[in-house]
Amino acid sequence: MEGNKMGWNERISDSSPRYIPVQDVVEIYEEYYGKKVISPATLIECSALMFLARLGEKIVMAKLYPVYSAKSPFLLEQYQSFFLGGVDDMAVWTQNIWHDVIHMVEYATQRYPGKNPAPPKLNFGGLTRDDVIVTSTPRGVYLRASEGLQKKLHKITRQREVRTRKRKLKADNLIKPDATYTVNSQTAHLGWSVITGDVNNDNFQDLIIGAPGHSINDNYQQGRVYIVYGDANGLPLVKKNLNHDANLILNGLKLNGRFGSALTVVDLNVDGLNDLVVSAPSVNSDKLKYTDIEYCNLGMSLSVGDLNHDGFDDLVMDRHLHLSVTAVREEWSMWY
Repeated sequence: MEGNKMGWNERISDSSPRYIPVQDVVEIYEEYYGKKVISPATLIECSALMFLARLGEKIVMAKLYPVYSAKSPFLLEQYQSFFLGGVDDMAVWTQNIWHDVIHMVEYATQRYPGKNPAPPKLNFGGLTRDDVIVTSTPRGVYLRASEGLQKKLHKITRQREVRTRKRKLKADNLIKPDATYTVNSQTAHLGWSVITGDVNNDNFQDLIIGAPGHSINDNYQQGRVYIVYGDANGLPLVKKNLNHDANLILNGLKLNGRFGSALTVVDLNVDGLNDLVVSAPSVNSDKLKYTDIEYCNLGMSLSVGDLNHDGFDDLVMDRHLHLSVTAVREEWSMWY
């Protein structure tokens, strides 16, 4: 961001004006398509409506989210991981459709076949076009919220600051950990799944940590599992960057698989040695169509138990949000 110039994907504050380089954008379109495809007036009007929509969204969500989240914990517990439309799912789909977006930008969109439908009536939650003040410059315009709208936004900001201070006070009173294990990525979801088990067969418990949000280029949410070996003194009570200090790192192999979503340790092949089972429930998510029903997130949770009473543990995999489970006998092994 330079000065008051700011992209739409950046945070809109309460009062700072936003600069739209109208003439530059119009000239870019004309150079790209070889003809005039948009007028300055249309660009200004669309930009003002986008600006208004962003501010309206901020106001509406500030009012609605506390109300609905208090009624239903689902919004708090599943908004990120819900397998259709959750934050993680939409992030994967953003990557999946990126090439389609590039194609659309390069070749533009096709006209509506037949009679163009009437444009939908826009609803900004009580806000109107008068809530956006437009100030012209030689080559662009500045957009800012009206005085009344700014007061609403300032009130929301103050309420958010109060909630933040309360959370900080609670956090300051928490017991400090003896050790901290971290990774470099804030979106890796480190600790999504955590178990202990002797995976190197030295008779000491090891720590296995799933990070299903770990990503690499062209494979968002590939997933990763970190293993820290224990010894006679337990686990290392030091600060560790697991990308460098983990004893063993396992990476998912499938596109967007979210490897590491669930973990368990079980002797699947009955050889007297523990096997580590790691699920990747979002494998083939790139083929998901929202009208299909076969996408089931097999392996969202794992469990172990002797289901057939033969003295050997069996592996149970949950199909998330489906009223069934799949039991896998000990002769079917999944070893990483």
